[in-house]
Amino acid sequence: FTDIDYSSAPLTMSAWGKTTSTGVQRLINKGETVQAANILTTSGSVEYQVDNYTGTYVSYSTTVHRNGFWHYYSLSTDVSNMYTYLDGVQIASDTHDNSWVTNNDPWVVGTIGTGEFWNGQIDEVRIASSTRSDAWVKAEYYNQATSTDFYTVNKTYPNQNFVHLSGTLYADEGTTGITTGKTIKLAVGTSTLSVQSTTTDSGLASFHFNISSSSLSATGTPIVMWVDGDSSTRGSLSTVLASTTADVSGLDIYQNHVIIRHEGSGQYSSTTLTAAVMSFYDSSDDSDIQFTASAGTPTSTVFTVSPGNELYVWAGDNFSPGGSVVINGGETNSEDGSFQLAAGAGYFGAAGSLTVAGNFVMDATSHFFPHASGTVFIATSTGHIITAPINSDSRHYDSGAFTFNGTGGGWSIIGNATTSDFDIQAGAVTSTGGTLDITGNYSNLGTFTHNNGTVTFGPGVGFDMDTVQYDSEVSFEGDITSSGQGIFFSPDGTMFY
Repeated sequence: FTDIDYSSAPLTMSAWGKTTSTGVQRLINKGETVQAANILTTSGSVEYQVDNYTGTYVSYSTTVHRNGFWHYYSLSTDVSNMYTYLDGVQIASDTHDNSWVTNNDPWVVGTIGTGEFWNGQIDEVRIASSTRSDAWVKAEYYNQATSTDFYTVNKTYPNQNFVHLSGTLYADEGTTGITTGKTIKLAVGTSTLSVQSTTTDSGLASFHFNISSSSLSATGTPIVMWVDGDSSTRGSLSTVLASTTADVSGLDIYQNHVIIRHEGSGQYSSTTLTAAVMSFYDSSDDSDIQFTASAGTPTSTVFTVSPGNELYVWAGDNFSPGGSVVINGGETNSEDGSFQLAAGAGYFGAAGSLTVAGNFVMDATSHFFPHASGTVFIATSTGHIITAPINSDSRHYDSGAFTFNGTGGGWSIIGNATTSDFDIQAGAVTSTGGTLDITGNYSNLGTFTHNNGTVTFGPGVGFDMDTVQYDSEVSFEGDITSSGQGIFFSPDGTMFY
């Protein structure tokens, strides 16, 4: 639409875009052979560029950029730096020499010129010979994304700073957005409790809140977000804000998930994000919140998840409940009663036990440190899985026991696992061929089948061969080893000793 050149700063490019497919797609571009400037998306990333690919460009991979959703893309430069933004939040920066390549090609939208077409929609394209501040970019985003939250005609606004919180409501774990309008509520655990309500953006799955920074605590402010007034779409997210000024995006809610995370790295370690912190607002305050939390005592139940939900600890974050945790079951959806640690997440059961009515899923880089009371599996239906990856970066089940106590329950252990006591009180447990290290007692009143793998007994604290027994069926189709003690079977085949 114009061939004006920018041989140096300042320059700002911005546009709204919504993709319907993956691959290289140009949002704004100048130059097909000699690319002077562009914004493009690839599979799972956004690239912003000035000069050319031997000059300055930033490639930014992000889980925030997703197909099927409107995003606001912006690049702004001053005489020495370029700043890139996605949805009003700065995501990267780079330096430049302020001497850029030029060409005679026109600026084009939605293509490089003869290919790399933008599959989707584009709106509000702007190219300006000025530098836009963070506040300007943020205001542009808020004005379009949530204009009624951003301003109201004839309303007087105090001169105060605010923190913007935003996220997306998903029907799964971050892939399929729920685009029908849903009410999202936010409770902020300040000295004076604040509860806000908003609706997901029309035709989108995103939601936004603005909270006054003056009300936040420098030592951390707990918040909880949840889907309100819709029994068919439950979900919540609890976290602790670690700043009184920083906006937080990506506060996503997954349907049928109780998500736990924290925004501080290091400041909120495994010992500070507890059930007591989360107890400021729970199901006793609003029944649409799917958990109950309390300060309690180390041996009491301090955190309970309602049936039909999965307790999900966010990637890279930790949860230290401070007592026993119970994840109830009783519904038929796949998340019912389950527990999941995402990549790099940690669970530190400093006291009490963990009771799981569904699946137990851990990423290979997650960390699980239960209390000696261990983990109790109470499912009364079959088809449940337990993933327990063992590698040099993680320790799992070292300080706890596995207890299976669900009549009619069935569990499959995927991969390797280490436990102290291994106690089947009711139900059937099947291993898929990994290594099971039992450093304590083994007792079986149900059924245990270990296929094409290795079972290792001891040595370990509390290991007593006299109490290692089974009173029902046990089947080993691999190696069974004992560290220096030997394994013997009684004549009737009912006891190891």
